[in-house]
Amino acid sequence: METINTYLQELIDAGTEIQATDIKAFQMENPAFLADHVVLMTAKNNIHIKAISEELGKKSCSLMKKIPSPDIYEETLTSGTTASGWMILDLNSIMVHIMTPEMREFYALDTLLESKSIVFHH
Repeated sequence: METINTYLQELIDAGTEIQATDIKAFQMENPAFLADHVVLMTAKNNIHIKAISEELGKKSCSLMKKIPSPDIYEETLTSGTTASGWMILDLNSIMVHIMTPEMREFYALDTLLESKSIVFHH
């Protein structure tokens, strides 16, 4: 668990450094959920989504070299496109959702996740 918390904090810090906003991390209470932890962050626009996803992918790779973990994929899997306004980075135990403000408001994942988790970082 210590390793996962380190990964979470490093990803949150990397998102903050590249100016992602409204970053929230959730520890899921139901282990059958898609991931043990879900991170939501907001990007200013589609170009910003790409920049954030690339930076977090690099951060994940460097963390795997420093702190190998069987709970984290060696290669970041992605879903969605920057043009869609929503991109997901799947690291296995951690899923990161990067969304434009419009997508974040429309899909209201915050409300869903808050009802099914413990808020790790707000």
